[in-house]
Amino acid sequence: MPFSFLTLEVQLIAAAIYSTMYIISEIKVWRHSRHTDVKLLPTVSGGHWLWGHEKEAFEAPNGQFYIDNFRKHGRAFAMKGALLHSDILAIADPAAVAHVLSKDAFAYHKADATRPLIGNQASRSLAWTEDQQHQRQRATLAPLFTNEAIKAMSQTIHDTAQKLVTTLRHHVYHNTDTRSGPSSTTTINTLDWTFAATLTVIGIVGLGYDFQLGINNADAVAIHIAWRQIAQYGTTFVAFLLPLITRAFPFTLLAHLPVKAVQAHGETEAIIHRRALNLIAEKQNPHECDGDEKKKGSNFLNTLLQTRPQNPHVGHSYKDILEHVSTLILGGHEKTASTISHALYALAHNRPAQDQLRDELLNFERSPPPPTGFAAPSEPSYDDFLKRLPVLDAVCNETLRMYPSVMKSTRVAVLDDLIPLRFPIVNPKTGRTLTSIRIKAGQTVEIHHMAINQSQDAWGPDAAEWKPERWISCKGSSAIGSPPSPRNVSHGWNGMMSFLEGPRTCIGLRLALFECKIIISELIKAFEFLPDAKVENLSSATTLTTPHIMGNGQDGMQIPVRVRCL
Repeated sequence: MPFSFLTLEVQLIAAAIYSTMYIISEIKVWRHSRHTDVKLLPTVSGGHWLWGHEKEAFEAPNGQFYIDNFRKHGRAFAMKGALLHSDILAIADPAAVAHVLSKDAFAYHKADATRPLIGNQASRSLAWTEDQQHQRQRATLAPLFTNEAIKAMSQTIHDTAQKLVTTLRHHVYHNTDTRSGPSSTTTINTLDWTFAATLTVIGIVGLGYDFQLGINNADAVAIHIAWRQIAQYGTTFVAFLLPLITRAFPFTLLAHLPVKAVQAHGETEAIIHRRALNLIAEKQNPHECDGDEKKKGSNFLNTLLQTRPQNPHVGHSYKDILEHVSTLILGGHEKTASTISHALYALAHNRPAQDQLRDELLNFERSPPPPTGFAAPSEPSYDDFLKRLPVLDAVCNETLRMYPSVMKSTRVAVLDDLIPLRFPIVNPKTGRTLTSIRIKAGQTVEIHHMAINQSQDAWGPDAAEWKPERWISCKGSSAIGSPPSPRNVSHGWNGMMSFLEGPRTCIGLRLALFECKIIISELIKAFEFLPDAKVENLSSATTLTTPHIMGNGQDGMQIPVRVRCL
């Protein structure tokens, strides 16, 4: 009897809470509808009474919910929010996206639903800050990513890529049935290998610390385990629900909840802070550090420490520097690893493109010859990687177009605004044509990068196919800077949303591209990649592109291919 009474009581309380939220929501909608055009846009049909369209969008693989609705309704539509949130505005119109992210970028902030997680996951540095604070931090960190700075990282990236090849070759040899002859292969999860390589690179250039491809390195293993926990968490219902609770109840301490993935981010940051503090202590006591530590040379941490007395924007405490370094390291390796792995997966499923890329790399000749002591006469220089390898350019461009490392961006309007449209939207019910969209402060705006990158309006009817040839002109030179249909594409890098656009464009863009090109080059010259017959397609259904085998998500994040030594 007490249990039945408790159940009824809980039901009544839940009904009262829901009714109150509903009334408040309706009042907000009524107030907003008087001064907003969102209700005049085409709206996705249906929608759950509690989850709106957000759960459907979350569960749809590879951004398909947004791709389908942009194709059906045009480059802006409205969708119902969860937990009685007002309608969400989804945009893919180039002028609208540029307005939100570039022209009036600081009038749109990251959503309250995501900021606590960003602060916990990537530190309270560049990815977390807004407005003038963001501008100051970006000015501080920008010198770390100039062409000259990245060129100085070349040898580190080359050395790491070659160590990766050696280690992977050893693995293939010891995991292949040699009785099958030279055609024998072994299957690997490319993410495990590319993650180890990119973590090692960013460890050296960021901290002056070598994670050693994760071999006999407890910190690297701990970071890898945490990364897999975070990726697995991202596919769960809890990952969908918690940001919605934070949005509905902003006082919720989401970042401090005892969720394994949230805690895993904190553990990863603690490892980086510990390593950084050790190196800071060694700099302050140079007589106590060994010879190798003295030769660490230039890295993000050293550079920030050296500029600290002269640059007030760096901050007056080591905490500020630790936050910057954590952001650069946490955001600077897993996304690059994902891009490299997707490229290998795509090449495994496109043998002609893989053969064409290998031919370009093996037959490359430097001009002029390299300086004495450089790796080899046929090894491309930094400038060569930028300008003289069109097939490699095409492979990287097309991979970033098809598989952006971050699926979408969510912004909330700080002020009432008028968002312009390059392509007018017609309401099918009223016939009214909108050339701009009036919104109220507090309006949630979603920009889905994958849907924009795969828009048929911009990239043609084969937009959903991985086709690197679309980036190569008939003369054989790379078409970088001249994407198809300039009027139709994003204002971002190469007409894509892979690195965002405007003042929040990824600060590590140059490093990520250069690292991708070197690691892909070394792997393609040393190995042949073949599709795994058990894998028909990959699926990603979260904000970050965390791929798993479609229909087999319980096994965690995977991009499997078969490998054969050449």
